[in-house]
Amino acid sequence: MRPRQSANLDGLVNQQVLRWERLERGRKTERRLSLQQPTITISRSYGAGGRALGEALLRILQIPLYDREIVEEIAQNANVRSHLADSVDERAQSAITRWIGELFDDKRFKESDYLSHLVRVLLTLAHRDQSIVIGRGAHAVLRPERTLRVKVIARRELRVARIAARLGLGND
Repeated sequence: MRPRQSANLDGLVNQQVLRWERLERGRKTERRLSLQQPTITISRSYGAGGRALGEALLRILQIPLYDREIVEEIAQNANVRSHLADSVDERAQSAITRWIGELFDDKRFKESDYLSHLVRVLLTLAHRDQSIVIGRGAHAVLRPERTLRVKVIARRELRVARIAARLGLGND
């Protein structure tokens, strides 16, 4: 009867060791996730003034602001020209154009490539230092408990006026 008790004891010890290992893996994951610095993400309606808000926060808080720099970093990381990264950046292509392009051209810089690099760049920025990130879906990628998510909206008339002024269009 002695060997059987020893086998049961060994089984219990092994189970407990496995529990401790799982617990430690969870702790390591939590420590790694807690490294993200507080980040402010600004999503906005086109012409609502999200960039102006980001620049105001930059002046007040003195923390880095990232907007177009993210696309440039993606292009550099993916070893592609900036205009290729631009082509899959926010609102640049219709879904059908992207789908057809990806279907027939496997050498093309695909939306999936862009998204993979985008997530990597956003997570790197979040771990590096406090920052302000404009657009690019950062509010959906970064951990909510370490991210202040701001959505900038404005009345349609105001957005149209701002866009027209930016493009140099008259009020004809």
